[in-house]
Amino acid sequence: MSIGTAQALNLSSPDMFGLAGRTSTGQDVFGLSKTNTVTTSAAAQPASVKQIHMPDGVLKPPNAENRILLLDIDETLAARVEKSDKAKLEKAGIPVYEIGPDKDGKRDEFPYFIERPGAKELLGNLINQGFVLVASTRNMPHHVDTVIKKLGFGDFFLTSFDRFDLNSKENFDFKKYPNHSNNIGWWARVTDWLSRNTVGWFSDALRWIKSVFTKQAVFRNTPEGSVNKYPPHLCGARVLFDDKSENTKHAQRSGDWVHVQIQPFHGNLEGYKASQERDANGNYKWWKEFLDTAKTLQEKGWQELYKTTYKKDPKQTKVEVTQEFNDRLQAAYGFRL
Repeated sequence: MSIGTAQALNLSSPDMFGLAGRTSTGQDVFGLSKTNTVTTSAAAQPASVKQIHMPDGVLKPPNAENRILLLDIDETLAARVEKSDKAKLEKAGIPVYEIGPDKDGKRDEFPYFIERPGAKELLGNLINQGFVLVASTRNMPHHVDTVIKKLGFGDFFLTSFDRFDLNSKENFDFKKYPNHSNNIGWWARVTDWLSRNTVGWFSDALRWIKSVFTKQAVFRNTPEGSVNKYPPHLCGARVLFDDKSENTKHAQRSGDWVHVQIQPFHGNLEGYKASQERDANGNYKWWKEFLDTAKTLQEKGWQELYKTTYKKDPKQTKVEVTQEFNDRLQAAYGFRL
């Protein structure tokens, strides 16, 4: 599990966008009556975990399920950059970051990336509203760690999950988690196996051969249903923010979490300029899905968000995260799921 190194972060500033979790009577539906402060001064805690001091009663179940958000990083908060676009971005004064070789000397298949305009401001706003943020990506640990570190995202995320975390045994216990979105039928598994071991095999073989000469770190293409994120049992989140439309069907099939599809971020000059567009209130337009979802979670909870999104009632399932994640949640926020 990849962990971003946190620095001191003051969350006592007022809500920037007027989206504090208030009901019509003016009461905070999550019991937030004081300012929240993140500090790294506490001792005897796991390394690289934020130490967060919050009022008693805050972020305790069942409210915790409305507070933990899973955010995909790639093409949402950051985007890979093709070599042909790198020069144009740098000429326009846009910082392009590079992912260096991993511990084995292998280079990333997509070594260049940029930060989405307004990404840190959005993350700070969500934390100021009392949300717990968890990062996720289908990429390798070295890629994830570098992106989070170089962009300073570790200041905002409690932790992050990489490709291996998504493929872990805990994420595939179909008997224990019958609503798991990866739990595809036997025929889908057969056709997927055939695809991977015919055309897919040759495609993967060519990529590996190429890597011998390019010294790139490559990994085999994954099958249908093998790396789909399952928020409730991955990190306790009932909401996943991602740009991939296929996650909608996984959320509907699972019935106990919501996929919020956001505007994708493309790593070129046109994509960067598009993400700079603002609405009449001065907010970045691509924030809309985040802010609307945050408001619904605060006022009504994830079940109502599910009903509104999919026009049916959600399933009531118990969240059972890994012990490692619970330990980090305990160290940072003082509670367990």
